[in-house]
Amino acid sequence: MRSETLAESLLHEIWKDHSRFLVALPLLSDGTPVKIIHQGDFNDHRGGPDFMNAEIALDGMRIKGDIELHRTVSDWDHHGHSDDKNYSQVILHVVLDADLEELQNAVPKVPVLVLRDNLA
Repeated sequence: MRSETLAESLLHEIWKDHSRFLVALPLLSDGTPVKIIHQGDFNDHRGGPDFMNAEIALDGMRIKGDIELHRTVSDWDHHGHSDDKNYSQVILHVVLDADLEELQNAVPKVPVLVLRDNLA
């Protein structure tokens, strides 16, 4: 399955029901375990990130903020989020696919969770 054929709305459904679709303790692209405490409140596209008021734990530290979902890491720039202050509180960028070059060049430097690598 190629990422460009998958609707972002399906990624939203996977994220909403992450305990059903993802492994118990997903790993970020750098290998760090992430605990999803609260997936956030779905933003019915009033502008801004896909999920707001989320909470995750990295290395035992709880972090609150927003979650943005895309098919690829580069979609962040393609959608113009780099210059949009509405995305300044994003704590996790969730993507379906990512290659090493994309991850190394990712902007902003927020943790990336690759769904394909963490499906149950």
